[in-house]
Amino acid sequence: MPRSSTVLRLLLGAIGVGAMPAAAGAQQIPAACRPLVEAELKAISTPHHMYETKADGRSGQDPIAEVITAGGVTYVKAGGKWMRSPISLQAQIDQVNRNIATTKVYTCQRVGSETVAGMPATVYTLHTENADTKADARAWIGTGNGLMLKMDESVDAIGIKSHYLIRYEYANVQAPAGVK
Repeated sequence: MPRSSTVLRLLLGAIGVGAMPAAAGAQQIPAACRPLVEAELKAISTPHHMYETKADGRSGQDPIAEVITAGGVTYVKAGGKWMRSPISLQAQIDQVNRNIATTKVYTCQRVGSETVAGMPATVYTLHTENADTKADARAWIGTGNGLMLKMDESVDAIGIKSHYLIRYEYANVQAPAGVK
């Protein structure tokens, strides 16, 4: 599966439209976290371009992960080349449900409002834990569209700490040229 936000992927696995899918783990989602889950689910089937950079203090870094979802297909840039992901949007949604079911700690809090790329956003903090990973993040969700706009996350996976910056673009998204 393409790696988007580690924190939300721990919670969700990926992204779908509208209401939450019915799943055993869905009842465990705290009310304060529902907007984050819904934003990530909505992004799965909404055309978007996601860029993720490792936040190590260097400026002008190239993304370590880049994903485009367009026309119901996910494309991943690996080694400088775009390729079609073999993972369907439904498989991504199914992974979301599995991740929710295995998350041991899941807390969220609305902390304010800001503007991201000219769009009003509601800001949340979240904390998740599963068997071997702890993650903390700050997430910006579009006020008008309910879509994930940006995330700043710190992850501790088996004692290896990483910090990532993720941003989503939704305008003029198209499949990468030449990829079938």
